Amino acid sequence: MKDADRRNMVGRYSALLLQVKDNRDWDQEVDTALVKSLGEAALVKLIPVWEPQLTVAEWDNDRQSETFGLPKMFNFNEQPVGDEAFVGPMRGEPVHPSRVILFCEGSEDDNVLSGIPLLEAGYNKGLDLEKVSGGGAEGFLKNASRQIAVEFSKETDMNTLADQAKKAGYADLGEAMGDKVNKLNRGTDAAAVMQAGQMHVLSVTPGDPGPTWEVTANELAASVQIPFTILFGQQTGRLASDEDKTDWAIRRNTRRNGFLTDRITALLERLWTLGVIEPPTKGEVTISWSDLLAPGEKEKIENASKLADIVQKTSGFYGGEPPFTANELREIVGLDPLPEPQEPQKPDEKVITDDPLADDTRSEGKGGPADSSAQ
Repeated sequence: MKDADRRNMVGRYSALLLQVKDNRDWDQEVDTALVKSLGEAALVKLIPVWEPQLTVAEWDNDRQSETFGLPKMFNFNEQPVGDEAFVGPMRGEPVHPSRVILFCEGSEDDNVLSGIPLLEAGYNKGLDLEKVSGGGAEGFLKNASRQIAVEFSKETDMNTLADQAKKAGYADLGEAMGDKVNKLNRGTDAAAVMQAGQMHVLSVTPGDPGPTWEVTANELAASVQIPFTILFGQQTGRLASDEDKTDWAIRRNTRRNGFLTDRITALLERLWTLGVIEPPTKGEVTISWSDLLAPGEKEKIENASKLADIVQKTSGFYGGEPPFTANELREIVGLDPLPEPQEPQKPDEKVITDDPLADDTRSEGKGGPADSSAQ
């Protein structure tokens, strides 16, 4: 399910294919009678697929049908998604909807055309980030390459220089100067000797890509609803980081209790409908998640310490009774409550001692009555 959820972030939908042992082709409805007889052994595996791998082959157009407007048949393409070359069998397989669990986040009716890809809104911003960072690196490289310009004075006889270049084996003066400049750039201890010329390094002051990159990164973070400090690391102060963590935990809790709970419930319902697992006694399931906003161990200890100070300062205002009991403080820290104290014995009952030296075996090693005498 994790892989199917990850694939859903890229496309409008993704899916889980249920491969079961029912001796039927995938284009037929699952044989629930055979699956129930096998139980959990009937489920072979769950196959997560991308949107391009699973397309709708036929829609249900019967207005009297309960599944009107939903896919009546899917087509599964086994070819993996991507630009890399794939070696192996590539074929299409029709799949019945009873073997498919759809993941369409953003769609309220599980319509494959209504899903909202998580990365769609910020896709262009991701390209902009690559351009800004790549452009900054390219500018740095060009400045470091030492592009040299040679300037000659007006008294320089260019014809004489051209003749000397040709005598040295070059086609013209430009080729000779290009070769000298290349050797100067390649060598770490190379030198250029000139009589009436000057060499200048062509360089520009590149713009700082930081502000542009940060603005684009914030837009990308807003498009996927992830705080900037969570997506790219902690860049601001501690207070802002803590607020971002809280906001991110709230969104994750919401997604857990909403979309993910719905998909897990749908998978469980499909499994007990097919007979892979036994249905619950009440016909429904409850998905429980850990609270991401729950305080950590350090926060629990700090809260308990503050409450202990309150107990110490306010106990006198409640007739000597503390506002919090010891078990309530232990619960905040996450410890088990203390056992309840035993009620004292009534006055008319005989007092049983716990003297380990008592040799009276009538009380099974717990000692005899306090007023008993030797027999």
